[in-house]
Amino acid sequence: MAQESSQSRHLWSTVAGADKLYNVFLRPKASGWVVDYSNGKRGGIPQTGTKTAQPVAYAEALKIFDALVRSKIKSGYGEIDSGQAYTASEFAGRATGLEVQLLTAIDEARCMELVADDGWVAQIKENGERRPVFVKDGVVTGSNRSGLLVDIPEAWTADFSQFGNAGFDGEHVGEKYFVFDLLELNGEDLRSLPFAARYLRLTQLLENRIIGRTHIRLVKAHATKERLLNYVRQHNLEGLVFKRLMAPYGAGRSEDALKFKLTDSVTCIVVRRNQQRSVVVGLLNGQGVLRECGNVTIPSDYAVPDPDDLVEVRFLYFTGKAFEQPVYQGKRTDIPREDARFGQIKRVKPPIKEPVVMYQPAA
Repeated sequence: MAQESSQSRHLWSTVAGADKLYNVFLRPKASGWVVDYSNGKRGGIPQTGTKTAQPVAYAEALKIFDALVRSKIKSGYGEIDSGQAYTASEFAGRATGLEVQLLTAIDEARCMELVADDGWVAQIKENGERRPVFVKDGVVTGSNRSGLLVDIPEAWTADFSQFGNAGFDGEHVGEKYFVFDLLELNGEDLRSLPFAARYLRLTQLLENRIIGRTHIRLVKAHATKERLLNYVRQHNLEGLVFKRLMAPYGAGRSEDALKFKLTDSVTCIVVRRNQQRSVVVGLLNGQGVLRECGNVTIPSDYAVPDPDDLVEVRFLYFTGKAFEQPVYQGKRTDIPREDARFGQIKRVKPPIKEPVVMYQPAA
């Protein structure tokens, strides 16, 4: 009889020009064993799922695990020899109780007010997935914006374990972790401190470590905000995040942490697939009715999502009927379906004004 123990396999495929990872985990739950997986483009943010809706006996779970690995190898995957493998925490999906500080969107007029306000600093907005990370006695765990534990890149465990006991807030972008706030340190809860004090503690903490050789990157806070805004525009970056210097870390949507995006992005619901590599997406209106918002092309390095999947779409403007210049950003698994609403949209295309024609009397 096989000894009951957790297992994981990390597979890599380059078939037809692909560069994809597939991680398979066999791990215990309270009443049995489950087989979970994550997959996606190497260097990107993986999508996660499970092959066992409910925990099963170890023998059955092992059979599912082995069959899944064989099927992936048969389709062209091989054992990974480079790239990004993920941890296999048996606690993935468990609620942490953490409530993250969520950014409030602002328009350009408010952005320019903050650029001139010395009570605020700005950070470049990273285009990733929110990922608070906590270290306790050298054990590293990650969470999503909904407060659920998630698997993190295995390479991060050595990077973060050097901090002993600490809590960070940041963005998961590819294989990198962009940290912008410090929540806990050596048993002390720092959330009640002003952002200026938390950020100072963060920079001091990182200066004492060899950060350049790890996957951790500090998101710098800038007091000279006009120059930073010009830099973001010139390099076509997503936008800026403004932090009030004297504000504590508040849970939920905040007026002390604001975002200005040069483009907008919303979480949509896939309505249906088209014949080509595109899907029709939609949003829920105030009555909870799903309304179509046009087509979005799916790039070749992404799998085409299924109807009812939640996906992120970046766009220039919303015309009232469809997104202008939509760009597919991948699936979303960290927010509920009911949040995919029209209320997310901030960048609505201005109406075209009729030219003013001066009255000229007939000759």
